[in-house]
Amino acid sequence: MSWFKRKKTPLSPPDEGERTVRTDGLFTKCPGCQRAVWKKDLERNQSVCTRCDYHFKITATQRLDFLFDDQEWKELDQGLRTSDPLEFRDRKSYKARL
Repeated sequence: MSWFKRKKTPLSPPDEGERTVRTDGLFTKCPGCQRAVWKKDLERNQSVCTRCDYHFKITATQRLDFLFDDQEWKELDQGLRTSDPLEFRDRKSYKARL
């Protein structure tokens, strides 16, 4: 005779609301140490992993925000485009590569 008896009830599938991941978007994987890093820690540490000092890629505007204390800067020559004065030739022309 067993002391405990389990009732056999069919398993019901979980509700769709229970399947949502609450940590989605809060963590990112560090390519240096292969660990999950909290995104707020990355923001506080200027996009550098706190465990292995891996430097994540940042945009030019993020770099300027890190550089200037008051985060006020003025962009000059916004319409500036590159040209090909030497008419460089390769398998593909320089203008086509741009």
